[in-house]
Amino acid sequence: MQQEIECRQEYYETSIAGGTVNRPYTDLRTGNFDLLPEFIGPEPGLINPLPDDASEVEWFLQIFDEDLIRFITRCTNRYARQRRRANARERQRSAWTPTTVVEMRAFIGVMVLFGICWQPEIQLYWSDHVCFGHNFVKRTFSRDRFKLLMRYLYYSTQPYCARNTAMYTAQKISEKRDRMLKVRNVIDRVNANSRMHRSPMCELAIDEGVIPYRGRTKNVLYNPAKPHKYGMRVYTLSESATGYVFNDEVHQPVADNCHHPLDPDAADDPRVFRGNRPGKVVSRLIRPYYELGHHVIMDSYYTSAPLFDHLYVHNIAATGTCRMYTLGLPDEVKNADNYDPHVVTSYADDEKR
Repeated sequence: MQQEIECRQEYYETSIAGGTVNRPYTDLRTGNFDLLPEFIGPEPGLINPLPDDASEVEWFLQIFDEDLIRFITRCTNRYARQRRRANARERQRSAWTPTTVVEMRAFIGVMVLFGICWQPEIQLYWSDHVCFGHNFVKRTFSRDRFKLLMRYLYYSTQPYCARNTAMYTAQKISEKRDRMLKVRNVIDRVNANSRMHRSPMCELAIDEGVIPYRGRTKNVLYNPAKPHKYGMRVYTLSESATGYVFNDEVHQPVADNCHHPLDPDAADDPRVFRGNRPGKVVSRLIRPYYELGHHVIMDSYYTSAPLFDHLYVHNIAATGTCRMYTLGLPDEVKNADNYDPHVVTSYADDEKR
């Protein structure tokens, strides 16, 4: 196994040095799939599955678990205490009672309900009008308590800092490097729980989606080609057969020469892909499954020869649609008079295997 990894590393370095020369390609119609790596991952399926009569809440709490709810509860109470201590006006305007895990679980449930039973304004859920109001919300929270929890809801270990202080300036600099810093702990925990409770099949897919949103954040993008034109772009790694998401990443602009917050700190770490931005996204999403022989499928936005070389070094097969301007596409394919869609480049060398 170690010798095979060294051979793949040697092939990758040779390919980077030599560009796209002498890359063989194969005909899919012949059924020659010997170049695909062997899948050596764990048995696909659920790990410690729940009983057949388990409720939707029990399944939800496997991903958004009790430890995460306790973490949010601690962060919220600490943030409220620090913020109220620094602002006398807030102490005078309302009384604050520290929240509990039970109350935070109910708060999250109400937020999920808001997405199902949508109303134009939050206060309308407590309305007595015949067309508005929601009895479950009224029985669970008073309007003032719910708004107070929304004001102090906090997901980060960073302390509250008053404006125009050195600590506040340092926090803003950190947030420019990682715009998801305030919710990074929650995102990482949800992704880790998703991977912990299910082992993926061999075939995985990488694509992007949009979370509709028009709020005040620089992560909101405008894309007229999407059904939801305004929102946050999210890249996902999912199982091809079921659509189960194992890893995701919210898009945030990072300069090519800057260190991405999700990459390892070591500059020479071989797990880091040093190519174009779409390839870096693929590398970060699939990184937890390096060396397991998975087969990842993607569209032309991510496809490139250097990326496929990098994945091959880490025992990951890749399939992607390509265009004439795809990075590293062999000249034999670009200049073909009668382009045959069955003929694809295969970034492996029989002599190196």
